[in-house]
Amino acid sequence: MKKILILLLAVSVLYGCKNEAIKLSIYKSSDLPQIIKNIVNTENLSCVVIYHNEKVWIIENNCSDSQEGIYTVINDKVMKYGWYDKTFNKWALTEGCKTNEDCFYNVTLNSNNKIEELSYHFFINLSEGFYKLKVNNGQLLIREKSISDQPS
Repeated sequence: MKKILILLLAVSVLYGCKNEAIKLSIYKSSDLPQIIKNIVNTENLSCVVIYHNEKVWIIENNCSDSQEGIYTVINDKVMKYGWYDKTFNKWALTEGCKTNEDCFYNVTLNSNNKIEELSYHFFINLSEGFYKLKVNNGQLLIREKSISDQPS
């Protein structure tokens, strides 16, 4: 009986800790919650891209100020990260995405609603690819990337 209880407990722990993957799309509205307004200069949103779903916000801030970088907001908790590939990040923000299908994030949350990993997918000016990132010690680290240019 003891072995069965231990087995049931182990199975419930495994399934209870299942990570959740969610897709974030570009947020186009100017109606931002106050916590996002605290991060970005709402008078100059041309240098900011905001991604969102019901649970998570990701803000890419390319404005030339001390706020530059990538922010995540989950349950009103803000985390700031540096660029994971500064040259690419600035290029992607400058060139821009045309639709939600062109650029988006997939985010995997653990059972505590903390980001385990995220991936950025893009199709910009005939270049397409992805970055798979891992959160480690307050940094976004590249686990894998793929970039290819399509013939024009």
